[in-house]
Amino acid sequence: MKQEIIMHTSKFLFTALLGLATMNTACSNNSSEQSQASTSNPQTQAVSTDTASQNTGSNDDKATPTETTTANNENSPCPVQVPNDDKDLLSRGNLQLLEKHGIQVSQCQVMLNNQSFKIDIYKKEPIGNVRYLALHDSEDAAFDGGLDAIKDGGLMVVLENNEQRYFYDQARQAVTKKDPNRIFTPSDEFFPLGEFILQQLHITPDAYIISLHNNNPDGGFGMKNIKKYGATDILCHQHSDDKNLFWLPYSATTPDIKELGDKLCAKGIYNVVLENVPAVADGDGSLSIYAANQGYRYVNIEIRAAKRNNVDSEQLAKSEQIKHIQEFLQAVQ
Repeated sequence: MKQEIIMHTSKFLFTALLGLATMNTACSNNSSEQSQASTSNPQTQAVSTDTASQNTGSNDDKATPTETTTANNENSPCPVQVPNDDKDLLSRGNLQLLEKHGIQVSQCQVMLNNQSFKIDIYKKEPIGNVRYLALHDSEDAAFDGGLDAIKDGGLMVVLENNEQRYFYDQARQAVTKKDPNRIFTPSDEFFPLGEFILQQLHITPDAYIISLHNNNPDGGFGMKNIKKYGATDILCHQHSDDKNLFWLPYSATTPDIKELGDKLCAKGIYNVVLENVPAVADGDGSLSIYAANQGYRYVNIEIRAAKRNNVDSEQLAKSEQIKHIQEFLQAVQ
């Protein structure tokens, strides 16, 4: 597995942030153990401990993620703070959970083609070998379940999209037409942003990426018509809710994923779908195909979305999300 992710940015430029006046790529953390991932090509500006400096080199000189140490933490280009604009964090008891368990928070602000995006990183030591990812900011149970999952240790990366499904351009304060789960292919203009997101997961050879999603109750996605969504095999259909399922991308590079699916099916209460991923360089932009072809161990947990502002429905969705996460963790132990 690659320990560094090479950016294809001949025309998509990431730059570094110094202060709020110049919003570029940067991360802040509310602990002294902040880590900052920086990716660049010969044109990329890198952040030093006190000023931004130009970093030039040949195409072979790709920057690797760097760590901001305790010594230079005070000079971090991002403010040390809990995000005060994340409605998911500030509601449903999530802020209290974060404070109670000492979960650390970072926020990265990324510029791509004059558009600005926010990426929030939640973590608590020990990180372990599970990485949670919430790509759709409109899916509340995904965020709630992921935050609960790391209260005793773990890492979760979240896109802050103003409670929208699609990317929210912070610079223009406007919703784009781009789905964050359709950027993971080198030909996509947002691919550098996708690579940056994956870098924040700090993927290791033994790591699992757990992508958390919630299904629109009125949408078409579900077990009954799952064949519409790619080359899939239903390993088991046991859960009564058609919208709740484990989606496992499978390829020659991830042979243990099928074994994981069999373990989940053995419980007798879950829906498990196996996606047969072709060995292709350019997929449909979905992270499942990209991850399988990169050799990442990836699991997508889909849960029926709650009815907005319905406390009982929200609690049910959250409990199902947590239950599926816990079942996965038991299966891989």
